[in-house]
Amino acid sequence: MLIKRYADQVVLCYDSDGAGTNAARRAIPILEEAGLKVKVIRVPGAKDPDEYIKENGAEGFEKVIESAMDPVEFEMLVLMQQNGSDTVEGQVQTLHDMARRLSQIQSDMERELHIRDVAAKMKVSEASLKSEVEELRRNEGLLEHRSSQRRRMKDPELAAKEG
Repeated sequence: MLIKRYADQVVLCYDSDGAGTNAARRAIPILEEAGLKVKVIRVPGAKDPDEYIKENGAEGFEKVIESAMDPVEFEMLVLMQQNGSDTVEGQVQTLHDMARRLSQIQSDMERELHIRDVAAKMKVSEASLKSEVEELRRNEGLLEHRSSQRRRMKDPELAAKEG
């Protein structure tokens, strides 16, 4: 991706409507796959960044940029709004959707930190969310692949036989 030559981090700032939210959700995995760190801005009280800047000036917009969210936090907010955070069914659906999102995070440490944060914000046990994420990773073949890689690294003879 060409942008990677010029920047390591991208801050997405789409309109606050449904189309803008969906565009941000589509862009995040593409940018992350390219190796970019992604942050997302939700412009408060305005439909688009231009409106906000006209009303609050560049300094006001800089404060909004400073409060940019990481993609997991953004996804959780969007899902809570879509699924309804005021019902048990909505909360359960959000947690299932978030578990799916968390299962895709490759870094063990990053995934663990996000699991902790999501569990705390959704008021569920970290263990239950982690269990759900690990089950999804197992079903997607992500856990087995990782554990076989570790075994090969620890056992050079096994690596020679498989390789």
